[in-house]
Amino acid sequence: MQAIRKVLSTAAFVMVAGGVAADPYAAAPPYDPSADWCVESLPYSSGKEIYSPDGAITQVGSYFLHVCQGGSRGSTPGRRAMRFFYNPERVEGLSSVKVMSGLRINSLGTWEDRQKRFLDTHRLMGEQQIGSAIYGVYRYVRFSDGGLGRPKYLYIGDTAGRETAMPPHTIECTEQVIAPYMLGGQCYLEVGYDKMFAHLLFLSFRSESPKIPLARFPDFALDMKRVLEAADVTNSYKSMLSDLPLLE
Repeated sequence: MQAIRKVLSTAAFVMVAGGVAADPYAAAPPYDPSADWCVESLPYSSGKEIYSPDGAITQVGSYFLHVCQGGSRGSTPGRRAMRFFYNPERVEGLSSVKVMSGLRINSLGTWEDRQKRFLDTHRLMGEQQIGSAIYGVYRYVRFSDGGLGRPKYLYIGDTAGRETAMPPHTIECTEQVIAPYMLGGQCYLEVGYDKMFAHLLFLSFRSESPKIPLARFPDFALDMKRVLEAADVTNSYKSMLSDLPLLE
């Protein structure tokens, strides 16, 4: 309960249907490696068992991950897509709790293959700075008539001087990406993690909804990498199986 209270007291809150939920753009709580892995305040997938407080192990592709819930019924390691979350206190250097509000991971293909298909079907139009990072601006080329689709942004450089390398990632939004970079509509942030990739969805369709803070996306991409690194127990999971269940 102490870990739960700490999460609840750290984040800002907004009203949602059925109660109060953490502000997805609130600052993350301080790092605490002794905190419970799974806490009640997380937005778990309904109807699935929660392995509280210590979590469980599941396989996604060639990785073994420390999780709070398993994947979808009938999925296999090589074809697994699942929502993914755990206590943000267990992630060192995390900037925001947003990454715990809808991150999806999968093993439906490698990041390398995904980027090859992207480069084969998109045309580079220029460069644009978003927040502290530089992106190549690409547009999809329609095979039917050679017309161009909406822009998609591929990370190519970092201006923030971070000690930790930025992960490869792309951004795509339904609204035009222009200053001051506070958007409505829908945005996707997709991050590569070696042979796996993950994406985070951002929505702002209602007038009362907060705008999507696009300038923070480089930090959100780094958050996604840190979350995956903290959960990745591929090299140590066998020693953990005496205490945690292995989910099929």
